[in-house]
Amino acid sequence: MTFLTVAAATLPSVPLDFQGNRDRILESIRIAKSKGATLRTGPELEIPGYGCLDHHLEGDTFAHSWEVLAQIISDEVTKDMLIDLGMGCRHRNVRYNCRVLCTYKRVLFIRPKMSLANDGLYREARHFTAWAKPLQTETYYLESVIEKVTGQRTVLIGDAILSTRDTAIGLYVLEWLRDHPECVDGDARMMYDGSSMILLNGTVLEQGAQFSLEPVEVITATIDLEQVRSFRSSISRNVQAAAQPDYPRVEFDIQLSRSADDMFLPGSPQFSQSKELHILDPMSEIWMSTSV
Repeated sequence: MTFLTVAAATLPSVPLDFQGNRDRILESIRIAKSKGATLRTGPELEIPGYGCLDHHLEGDTFAHSWEVLAQIISDEVTKDMLIDLGMGCRHRNVRYNCRVLCTYKRVLFIRPKMSLANDGLYREARHFTAWAKPLQTETYYLESVIEKVTGQRTVLIGDAILSTRDTAIGLYVLEWLRDHPECVDGDARMMYDGSSMILLNGTVLEQGAQFSLEPVEVITATIDLEQVRSFRSSISRNVQAAAQPDYPRVEFDIQLSRSADDMFLPGSPQFSQSKELHILDPMSEIWMSTSV
């Protein structure tokens, strides 16, 4: 058995509050690390703030986002961690809503969003373009503020997965399911409700609070990677999976998991059990949102 502890952070990602967002992100990484997590993920566009509206069109928003990323990966708390951050990136003068996989003094990979929310109250296509090249990567030329920290000149951007010594990490930035009652937004018209979740094979292992007043909320769960592999090899996806073309991979030489023996050491995170999903009904959501 190989055990992996993952962390999901819920943060009040305030538009253009670069210093505040940076501090909350770093605090979430500290909490995740103290709970034994080696993989931390956070909200969409958490560095500049999702609700920046037309500030997403400004060059300064991208420049300050890279400055904040450089400060985050310069902090020693990111050592021995795989960090997944959300920010906008300009590649070939096209704006993309991206996830940036990184670690201490190193940017590993940039994954642009491939399906934008552009109906109802959402106007993502006004500010960003969807990545339109499945299974393809390109060279991204990093900003000088990053090069000073990492020594890197380039990194890959596109549709790929990250391979570690013990597993592979795929990123999927989805279009919002706006018809679902608990999906609320974060600009002047709506409000984020939080409720980050960690799932294993469709089962909920951990769920954050809806409409929490905490400035930083981090949930963690410890999973057995063999459960993932066993589940996937036991269902009828195998024929389709065997026929799929090879997915581009970015290699990262890190061991994210622990062995079964390590799980018995004092202070080690314990294997997570499934729990019932809790979603507020619409009237409770309205009451909670007004309380916030």
